Amino acid sequence: MFTDNAPAPQESCLVLLSGGLDSAVVLALAKLNCKTIYTLSFSYGQKHEREHESATNLANHYNTMHYTSYDINLRSFKGLRETDDTLPMPFGLMPRTWKPGRNIMFLSYAGAFCVEHSIHMIAVGIHQEDQPGYPDCSGTFLCVMESVLQLGLSHPLSIWAPLLNKDKAYIVSLGGELEVPFELTWSCYEGGEKPCGKCDACIRRAAAFATMAKKDPLLKEEK
Repeated sequence: MFTDNAPAPQESCLVLLSGGLDSAVVLALAKLNCKTIYTLSFSYGQKHEREHESATNLANHYNTMHYTSYDINLRSFKGLRETDDTLPMPFGLMPRTWKPGRNIMFLSYAGAFCVEHSIHMIAVGIHQEDQPGYPDCSGTFLCVMESVLQLGLSHPLSIWAPLLNKDKAYIVSLGGELEVPFELTWSCYEGGEKPCGKCDACIRRAAAFATMAKKDPLLKEEK
């Protein structure tokens, strides 16, 4: 598994593109290291379409071959997080936004996609701040999933997680250096015309921009 910002140059790469800050920065890094970029987004029962719009806009900006899967539905797990912010689990308290098995399914689907398109690297935006409450966002998980995909698909496949050991502020800084169009990204869980500013994703995004003394372009009209 690669955790550096620059792996060996690749003929092609699949970037899992959510439409958020992290995957947008990974996409920009992939453009520097890979000749042909495929991007893959998932529709799995989200509350809104804004992140799909952002993913499509980012894919168009970077001129990638963009695909969206509408075959994964995690709505059946929605009720697990309806009443409390956290839920006791074997690994500790899980955030309400965690969907059991989500990254396992995403990476499994991505691996099959790579076999079909003769791709040997999957790039993901998982990073340090995701790890405490999400068991499927750790380096150990990614290493194990890489081995599972290689064995189960009989295909030489690597997972590239260049932001794994970085925090959100670093990601914002790196994105600025790479001239990532943050105005095309979307982080808010609630959708709408503008970010709610109250959900966990909005709070973490705001903190990262504030730490780097940068203005979030999605809030440019606010006073």
